Amino acid sequence: MRKLSLVNKFLFPTILLIIIGMGFSAFISYVNSKNAMEVIITSQITQFCDSTMKNISFWINDRKLELNNWSKQASFRKAASDTMYVSIANLELDLLNEDYKFYEAICITNTTGDVVASSDPDMVTKINFSGWEPFKKSLNGAFSVSDVINSKTTGKHIFAISVPIKEKEEVVGVFFGLVDLTYFSKNFIDPVKIGKTGYGFLINSKGLAIAHPDKSQVMKLNLSELDLGKKILDKSKGIIKSQFNGISQLIAFEKAKELGWIVVVSANTKEIFAPANRLRLLNITLTIAIVIIAGLIIFFIARSVANPINRIIGTLRDMANNVNSEAGHVSAASLSMADKTSEQAASLEETGSSLEKMSAMTKQNAENSVQADNLMKEANQTLNKGNESMNKLTLSMNDISKTGEETQKIIKTIDEIAFQTNLLALNAAVEAARAGEAGAGFAVVAEEVRNLAMRAADAARNTAILIEGSVKKINDGSELVTITNNDFSGVALSSSKVGELIAEISAASREQAEGIEQINEAVSKIDSATQRNVANAEESAAASAEMNALAKKMRLVINDLVRITGLKNHKVNKNEQDILKLPESSSKSEQPPINQ
Repeated sequence: MRKLSLVNKFLFPTILLIIIGMGFSAFISYVNSKNAMEVIITSQITQFCDSTMKNISFWINDRKLELNNWSKQASFRKAASDTMYVSIANLELDLLNEDYKFYEAICITNTTGDVVASSDPDMVTKINFSGWEPFKKSLNGAFSVSDVINSKTTGKHIFAISVPIKEKEEVVGVFFGLVDLTYFSKNFIDPVKIGKTGYGFLINSKGLAIAHPDKSQVMKLNLSELDLGKKILDKSKGIIKSQFNGISQLIAFEKAKELGWIVVVSANTKEIFAPANRLRLLNITLTIAIVIIAGLIIFFIARSVANPINRIIGTLRDMANNVNSEAGHVSAASLSMADKTSEQAASLEETGSSLEKMSAMTKQNAENSVQADNLMKEANQTLNKGNESMNKLTLSMNDISKTGEETQKIIKTIDEIAFQTNLLALNAAVEAARAGEAGAGFAVVAEEVRNLAMRAADAARNTAILIEGSVKKINDGSELVTITNNDFSGVALSSSKVGELIAEISAASREQAEGIEQINEAVSKIDSATQRNVANAEESAAASAEMNALAKKMRLVINDLVRITGLKNHKVNKNEQDILKLPESSSKSEQPPINQ
C-alpha cells in the first residue's frame, strides 16, 4: 500500500473532519429550522382558526342584536298581524337593506310562515317558511341561524338569521335577515391566506363546504366522505397532517358550538418547509464550498510546511558532510597541537597583565580615598544646614503659639459681646412691651445692639486675619520640616556612599593579594601546559571518531524524516556514501612522544 505524503496526511483527515462537522451542523440546522417552521405555522393557522371563528361569532351576535332591535319597532310588530302596516314596513325594510348590503333580503313572516313584508317585493305572499327549522325555533321564542341554502328568488347561496317578533310577550311573527353568503365569504373566509397556496374554508355540521375561496366548491365539497372529514367532525378543534386534494397539508380546525359550523385552515407542507429546504440546500452548498476552500488552503499550507522540511533535510545532509570534513580538520589539528608552545608565552603575558591590574587597583584605591574625604565634608555641610532648618522650625512654632493665644483672646471678646448682645436684645423686648405703641426705649436699646454688632464684626475680621497668618506660618513650618527631612536624607545617602567606597577599597586590596598569588600559579602552569597539549591531542582524536559516528546517526535521522513526511527520497551522493563508509581508524593519528 502506498504511503501518504505529508500534504495528504494533512489534507484528507481535515477535509473528512470538515465534511462530518458541516454535515452534522447542516442536518441539525435543517431539523431545527423545520421544527421551528412547523411550530410557527401550526401556531399561525391555529390563530387564524380561532380569530376567524371569533369574528364570525361576533358578527352573528351583532346581527342578532340588530334584528332583535328592529323586531321591536312598532311598524314591524304591527305588520306581522295587521296588513295596514305592511306598506310602511316594506318601505322601512327596503331602507334598511340599502344600508346593510350584506343582507340579500330582510323580511317579516306571520305565525303561519307567510312573508307579509320584505325588502324584496317578490317574496311577499309568495314564500312560506312554516316548514323551515329556523322559523320553528324563532316562533317558539328563540334566536336561530339556519344552514346554507339556495335562495328561492335569486338562486344565490344564503343563510338566515331569525328572531321572534313579540307583542306583549306573545310571539306574533318572525323577523328574518337573509345573509348573502358571497359577502360573508368575502369578509371572513377569503382573507385567510397561509403562504401562497394555504387557505381557509367553512363547513357545516355535516361536513359540507358552505364558504370556500374556490366558489365552485361551495355546497359541493363534502368532507364527510373523506377520512380527513371524519377526523374533523369527531372533534371540536385540533391539528391534522393529511393528504388533501393530492397535496400534503397541515390542517387546523375549530368548531363553533352554537352555530355548528367548523372553520378549516390548511397550509401546504411543501410550502411551509420551503425555507428549511432552502436552508438545507444552502448548507450543502456552503459545506461543499468550505470543503473546497479548506482543501485548497490546507493543500497550500501543507506544501508551505513540506517545502521547508525538504530544505531542512537538504541542510542536514550538508551538515553531515560538513561534520565529516570538520572531523578531518580536528584530527589534523590534534597532530600539530603537541608542537605548539605558544601557551607559555601567553602565560607570561597573563603575568604582565596581572601586574598592570594590580597597579590600576592601587591607583583606584587612592582616588576612592580622596572621594570619600570629599563626601564626608559634604555630609558636614548638610548637617549644618539641617541644624539651621531646625532652628527656623522652632521659631516658626513659637510664632504659631503666640498667634493662637491672641486668637483665643479675640474669640473670648466675641463671646462677651455676644452675651451682652443677648442681654440688650432681652431689654429691648422688655422696653418694647412696656412702651406699647410708643416704643421710644426700644429705639435706644436697638442702637446699642447695633453698636455691639459692629464690634462683633470687627472682632470677627481680626480673627480671620490672625487665622490666615496662623495658617501661613503653619505652612512655612511644614515646608521647613520637609527641607530638614531632605537634608537628613542627603546625609544618609552620603554616609552610604562612603561605606560603599570603603568596601571597594577593601575588595581591591583582596584582589591585589590574589593577583600576586596568580603570578606564582602562572609559573607552574607554564610547566604543565606541554603535558596538557599532548593530552588534548589524544582527546581531539577521540572526538573526531565520535563526530564520524554522529554523522552516520544524522543520516539515519534524515532517512526517518523523509519516510515520515512522505517526501520524495533524494539519492545518496558519493560524499554521503563516504560518510557512511568512513572507517573509525581514519580518525586516529600518530601522537608525538610525551616528554616526562
